Amino acid sequence: MEKRIFALYGVSNVGKSTTLRLIAQEIMRQFPAAVSSMPLDPLPEGDIVVIILVGKVKIGITTQGDPSTGLYQRLKDLFTDDCSIIFCATRTSGDTIKNVEDMEKNNGYKTTWVTNYQSGYPEDRSILNQRSAEDLVRLMRGFCKI
Repeated sequence: MEKRIFALYGVSNVGKSTTLRLIAQEIMRQFPAAVSSMPLDPLPEGDIVVIILVGKVKIGITTQGDPSTGLYQRLKDLFTDDCSIIFCATRTSGDTIKNVEDMEKNNGYKTTWVTNYQSGYPEDRSILNQRSAEDLVRLMRGFCKI
């Protein structure tokens, strides 16, 4: 299987981490036999690093994508744990982008840069984050054929 990173990029406080947590939960919903390295129901608060095993495919998800928070090391750990698919958060420029580009270049991943649906209306965030998660899992399934 081709190794792939889905890098969810955006400015701060637009729902990237929430969307990534929902992606983990959505993978568990769509693949009932999947096994997660941590409980995802109820959805955990705060930043997470989780590995989900779907058949023989390992999917790693890390939500913390702020500068100077060790994103490259978390990506490297997911690579070392044999994750074929990685979802992560990044900002729109700077070190976090470079971290993903370095992982791609040095470890044979293909990166797909994505964003979550966003709105200036806080009351819309919940539905937009959920729909983003569903659509990004669908995208993963299309690219990765799992």
